[in-house]
Amino acid sequence: MPLTEDQITQLAPDAASVKAGQQLATTSKWVSKAIHEKAMWGNCQGSGKNPYRTMVDLQKIAFKCSCPSRKFPCKHGLGLLYLYARASSDFTTAAALEPDVEEWVSKRAAKADAKEPKEETAAPKKTDAKGQEKRAEEREKKVSAGLEELRVWLRDLVRNGIHQIPSVSPSFYRTIAARMVDAQVPAMANALNRLHQLPYHQDGWQKPFLRRISSLYLLSEAYQYLPHVPVPLQTDIKTLIGWNTPKEQVLQQEGILDAWLVLSRELEEEDRLTTEHIWLVGQQHQRFALLLNFYPMGQVPQFALVVGTTITAELVYYPSAYPLRALVKGQQGLQPSTLPSAEPDFNSVLNQVAHALALQPFLEQLPFLVSEVKVVHQKEKWYLVDQHQHRLPLLNPEVEGWRVLATSAAAPFTAFIIYTPDGVTLRAYWVQQQFYPLP
Repeated sequence: MPLTEDQITQLAPDAASVKAGQQLATTSKWVSKAIHEKAMWGNCQGSGKNPYRTMVDLQKIAFKCSCPSRKFPCKHGLGLLYLYARASSDFTTAAALEPDVEEWVSKRAAKADAKEPKEETAAPKKTDAKGQEKRAEEREKKVSAGLEELRVWLRDLVRNGIHQIPSVSPSFYRTIAARMVDAQVPAMANALNRLHQLPYHQDGWQKPFLRRISSLYLLSEAYQYLPHVPVPLQTDIKTLIGWNTPKEQVLQQEGILDAWLVLSRELEEEDRLTTEHIWLVGQQHQRFALLLNFYPMGQVPQFALVVGTTITAELVYYPSAYPLRALVKGQQGLQPSTLPSAEPDFNSVLNQVAHALALQPFLEQLPFLVSEVKVVHQKEKWYLVDQHQHRLPLLNPEVEGWRVLATSAAAPFTAFIIYTPDGVTLRAYWVQQQFYPLP
């Protein structure tokens, strides 16, 4: 169970749980403790007569405890993991799971299997072909009319000049965004509403603003010529406009089985919705994958993927001209992580960027692993510099730049970056084989 204390801390719901869990990471607190390749369990003596029964599923990190805590995981689950990270030799290595642990793990596995699509046994649903065709035609008309209105709005915006844009309020975009919702193109509405989030207080705001509205215009134009573009790109265009591909349809595909290194995890909150972004890379196939999970505001993500760990899993990709987004079709467990192979320099990175954009011109970000880079601070700005002294703007907050500079001691390291037209964001890095994630 290759989890470090820092990785265990990622699982905690809050700082108080971290502190309480670390206080329980002592042998004297536990009546018994054992580990098996599938699970870990123990009995923690609390203030009551009977100890609390604590279990951890090690195949897909999950917790169960008999304590009354409503936090997930509770301090006992965290304490058991912390104790193993500090003193694994104190645990009994079990040849088999105890009955209650076996029952819990088996039920979890059966529940996961039940969620997978059963193509052979599922009864075909009756469909109203004519009704579906009519609804599709009606939506096509709404979308076409809405996108034509958007093109007119964008042309008027540029014709009148953009000098007043920094002073407008979010309501400036509200009317046209609402029209996009009516036209059943919600993704375009979201893109318009996000325009007011650009850093208009900084010099050079015109460049990202023009790039975004140009992309919207290009996307609306591309929709007009949809039948004339390659089928994979048609899917990208429709997805970016607002069509969704059902998960069940994606999961029917054959996946890629690999050891996937969890590179980063980020939470983004917008409009009472929390979006979880998890980036992985397959160590055998050298493919990146992005997992997107959505939660209502206030709900704690029940994630089981810990940054810096490697899971053996089968992933399936959403259809795309340049597939990145994926779903986990099956997960088999954790294994030790190793330093993945990386691009040698930025020239190689930019060549791949050009290739990706030739296939899918609407990509806004691309993941890369690149070796022998270091952070440099010059004239109040941060850069990532490769071994040939080529540099790209570093978009991380200043405090993260100083942190990387300190932990790397200004020496070259291997980095996981997200490339955008404005520069790169450093998400994780390795210094002398030691993995360091960034928030």
